[in-house]
This record gives sequence, structure tokens and C-alpha cells, in this order.
Amino acid sequence: MDQFTKLHLWNLTDYDWILYMDSDAFIVRSIVPMVSFVAASQQEHPIWAVRDVGIFSKGFNMGTFMARPNSTEFSTLISTLHNDHKLFFVEEWMEQGFLNAVYQNRWGEIPAIHGGMNLALWSEDRQVWRRNASKMQVIHFTMVKPWNWFCPWTEYAPLCYLFWNMDSMKFH
Repeated sequence: MDQFTKLHLWNLTDYDWILYMDSDAFIVRSIVPMVSFVAASQQEHPIWAVRDVGIFSKGFNMGTFMARPNSTEFSTLISTLHNDHKLFFVEEWMEQGFLNAVYQNRWGEIPAIHGGMNLALWSEDRQVWRRNASKMQVIHFTMVKPWNWFCPWTEYAPLCYLFWNMDSMKFH
């Protein structure tokens, strides 16, 4: 448990909201609709994220998420991490596993077309991907990283080319 850097976002109380994106989250259209969706919501959640896919679909993925900083929430997260030995989470997922356990029923869902179409969806349901391709704003490269030399030789080649801007019109 040597990472957990994302927890510190809750302590950035000079800001109303924090938008976090992993380095493998690639913006393909304006993300204003995502930010507007969260800001316009009538529901208060300590975290807004995209639902994960496949066997992980009960939780959220932290490749793109928004959080409302709060020093009390930050202290609670740190205390829970260090002191709640009954809280089970998958440690290999670091803070994603931890925050999924902490916020199991208290998170807001950002629609995938706004916050990140996960590459696992490309693999699992190409029809859903194609239906949403013209609206998606972020692609989250969870399965393979587009900067890896072998990416164009995988099933994700069209998305890798999009990242490298080689053939940006053929990603659906």
C-alpha cells in the first residue's frame, strides 16, 4: 500500500471541484458536458466516476473522476485507510479498490460517454462502443497503453492510431 496519492485530492480545499484524469485517459471531444453533468446534478456524492465494465461493473473506475474537496472527508479517508482493519478491498487496485470499498453505495455515476469509454468495452461489446463513438469525450486506455510499441498490433489498433492521430476518423 504505497500509492494512494489520489486521496490527497480531497485535501485541495481551495477548489470547489477536482477533475482527475489518468495519463491513459485520452480526450477526443470537449469534456465540458462531463463537468456540466456533475455540476448540474441535484445529488451530493463525495466522488463521481464512470462505472467499470464486465466483472467489475458493480464499482467505478478511477481513470476519470470528479471529487468535491473536503478536509473532513480527507481526514476520514486517511484514518479509514490506516485504522479500519475490517474494510476489505483489493490492494492491487490501490486507491481504486479502497475508494470502491469506502464509497460502495455513495458515489455518483458519470455516463461513460462523458467520463471515459473503457477499452474493456471495446473488447466486450463493440456494438455499444460503435453506438456511442460519435458522442464519446474520453477514451480510457485500460487494456493496453497507446504509447506502447505493440499497441498497433493488438485488437485496439484503431484506437491506438487515434491516439497517434494517424487515422482519427476510423475509431468506431
